[in-house]
Amino acid sequence: MAETYYIVSELNWPLGQLIRNSTFSKSPHKLYFVNPVPGPYRTNREYLIRRKVELRFESYRKSNFSQYPSRKSCIFLNNNLADAQKWLDRGSRAGHSIYELIAIKTLAMASTNLIWYNYCVRLARNPQGELRQVFSSDLDEEFTKSIQAYWENQATESFQEPSNTEILFQGELKIVNKIA
Repeated sequence: MAETYYIVSELNWPLGQLIRNSTFSKSPHKLYFVNPVPGPYRTNREYLIRRKVELRFESYRKSNFSQYPSRKSCIFLNNNLADAQKWLDRGSRAGHSIYELIAIKTLAMASTNLIWYNYCVRLARNPQGELRQVFSSDLDEEFTKSIQAYWENQATESFQEPSNTEILFQGELKIVNKIA
């Protein structure tokens, strides 16, 4: 039996649509890897922070977890409908829908704890601020160990927020249902 996943997307996919990494060009994460930095983003602090974090995550993945999909080319999925609903309710997701998919062909996949990614973004935004020192008082070491925890899907009790699993998927999926 094929594995079932969920995705939140602004695209209007028909039932039966096949989605592959090579055709999934709407990933906003790809923008963080463009060189040179596109003109309007050169002074956008939030973009530059997330770019820095994404580049560090990608560098660490290449060196230590090369069997996992890259964040710059993967399809981000949820394991269950409740997690997908959290994504839909988060931020500015007007016009987005939740789709149920089945895996047709899995080339690579990783389950990760998104709390570590979010923590690294907070560290990058405010490196002198409220450093929680989960691992170390050294900022570079804190980044590296947090990135490792992300790729190892480590749980944590160091944060007040619940863990949030994201699936990085490389392969082919099929839309089987539009839920919301």
